[in-house]
Amino acid sequence: TVRVIEYTLSHPSRTKGEAPIRLITTLLDPAQAPALELAALYGERWEEESAFDELKTHQRGAGRVLRSKS
Repeated sequence: TVRVIEYTLSHPSRTKGEAPIRLITTLLDPAQAPALELAALYGERWEEESAFDELKTHQRGAGRVLRSKS
């Protein structure tokens, strides 16, 4: 059983309607995990993912590959 939260983001530079974002979660209780809070946290998560991507692929320097040992 999952809960689907659907929302759209608007941006002043875009004139057309945005495609809806569908967030699927196993957090079923809206009182414990409100939809607005989950949508905000999801956006924050992707900001961090984008930062990690930037570090790992674009700022690594002259062909250096960053890897962990574990």
